[in-house]
Amino acid sequence: MMLIVLPSQHSSKSIPQLLDVLNRKELENILIRMSQDDPAEVTIRVPKFTSEQSYQLVPVLKQMGAETLFDNPADLSHLIERDSSVRLNKVFHKAKIEVDELGTKAAAATMSIGNRALSPDFNVDRPFVYFIYEKSTKTVQFAGIFNSP
Repeated sequence: MMLIVLPSQHSSKSIPQLLDVLNRKELENILIRMSQDDPAEVTIRVPKFTSEQSYQLVPVLKQMGAETLFDNPADLSHLIERDSSVRLNKVFHKAKIEVDELGTKAAAATMSIGNRALSPDFNVDRPFVYFIYEKSTKTVQFAGIFNSP
């Protein structure tokens, strides 16, 4: 599912200020309130966009305590047969999100756009924050900021 957090048109809060108050607990509360609302048919207007990011994960993995994966030789015996020439030297993560008239595609998973707006129209015509999450566990899988509708 995709959750769009659209600041009020009359709000003086910027996206960074919005993110300061939108912590994990607040996001969980929004998702809980949405799941308790009665479904409503809403016209949603969201700009088409694609967001793609690549990350080098070695520093992150080392910071998480996985330094030995990058030793020479690495102890990967729980994954492969012992071979002194095997070790990791690079780990990349690439994420791509596409939003178009057919819905949202995040990596290899296709997800639909959902909304619990109070009015029958939800026009996303200014910068917003988006979250793509797994509905049953409410686990955020992707998040981003769209600045130029």
